[in-house]
Amino acid sequence: MSNYVFECASGKYGFFRMDTTNDRYYILINTGIFDDFELLEGVLSNRQGYENRSPESLGWLTNTDPTERLLSIILWHDSIQNRDITKLIPNTNPGKFYRRSIRGLYYNTKNCTTEIYNRSAKLDEIRSFHSIYNLLTSLFDVIEPEQQNLTTYGNKIREGLIIGCTEVEYLLKKTLLDNNHTNSARMTMNDYVKTLPYLKLEQYSVKLKMFPDLGSFQPFANWSPTQPTQSLNWYDSYNVVKHDRGSNKSRATLEMLINSVAAIHIILEAHYGEHLFDSPMRSNYESIFQTVTCPTWHLNELPMPLLGTNQPWDGALQVTF
Repeated sequence: MSNYVFECASGKYGFFRMDTTNDRYYILINTGIFDDFELLEGVLSNRQGYENRSPESLGWLTNTDPTERLLSIILWHDSIQNRDITKLIPNTNPGKFYRRSIRGLYYNTKNCTTEIYNRSAKLDEIRSFHSIYNLLTSLFDVIEPEQQNLTTYGNKIREGLIIGCTEVEYLLKKTLLDNNHTNSARMTMNDYVKTLPYLKLEQYSVKLKMFPDLGSFQPFANWSPTQPTQSLNWYDSYNVVKHDRGSNKSRATLEMLINSVAAIHIILEAHYGEHLFDSPMRSNYESIFQTVTCPTWHLNELPMPLLGTNQPWDGALQVTF
């Protein structure tokens, strides 16, 4: 068996498996339509000999690598707009996924006996998020969410900030625990910041759907391992009002609260998929935020399903934080 991840000049990416024992090939390619994947399969020998049979029809083929040329020919037959392969790398862990880091892949998970994520936990976390953002929207009934009001502070905002940030802590802690992080006794931001490259949280930006004039929010943009608490101003605000409400009450502003709730939205999408809140077309779940930018994953960071089987996933990759 040979397994590869590839990228096309069109920007699409996919997975390629050659089964020489059974003379079969399998390709799973991102179509770009609702980010769905199309599965292509066929007889390997039928395509391998095409280059010799009809060289005059392949004048467009510039790849020199034999595997890239073969894949290009297959795609030329089955998906002509994606035929130009710009990058192809071997995948050594087909069937392995990342716990709490879905990385854009939705291929055939419903009928798989191997759970990519805990569905009960997902529903519990979405219900909690729904409750928290309802708290925020209730404040919008009395504080107009405009730029000049973002510095507004008060007890209800502080309470919301504390609830929002503790939920962020919970989700980041679950990311570590579900990946067998060794320090499970008492975690701090020194632990949580280790999830940053795993989830690429700094690459997300979101907007409030009903208040787009407020612009985008990037709650994790400045998160730094050297100052994991202070580098997140909204989390640092939560930390100081939690320990000394009287002296720091002006730190718990509406802007800090919005960022904390946006952070929950972002972590949930990182865990369960970037279209988690695309209601009603692709999801039953809703959010007050709309995701503007998502992470870019390199080919070697993408989980590859086991193509040509009824069970695309057979376990999780072991990750060290």
